[in-house]
Amino acid sequence: MLCESNQIVFQFFQLLSLAFNFCLCHDLIMTLKNPFYPGKRRMKFYIIFSVLVVAVLTFFTRSNLDSQCKIEGMTPGHDLSPSGSLFSVSTTK
Repeated sequence: MLCESNQIVFQFFQLLSLAFNFCLCHDLIMTLKNPFYPGKRRMKFYIIFSVLVVAVLTFFTRSNLDSQCKIEGMTPGHDLSPSGSLFSVSTTK
């Protein structure tokens, strides 16, 4: 349950960042075309557009995320951190 919710939140905010970057690029082009039109008027549409599109995308792709959490051989509480031999320090002589 925790793995799925973490993946959904991560995907939501990652897509939201991409949507805001798209809006930033669009706003730059609109500002170059019409430099005296105030950008604050467009900002509310950018926020509403980004959140709605990302919410719809996250809703429809959440079924794909569930399969990533079910790894064979994993036990509850298993840590996925890189604690293998590459990162461990031996204290024996």
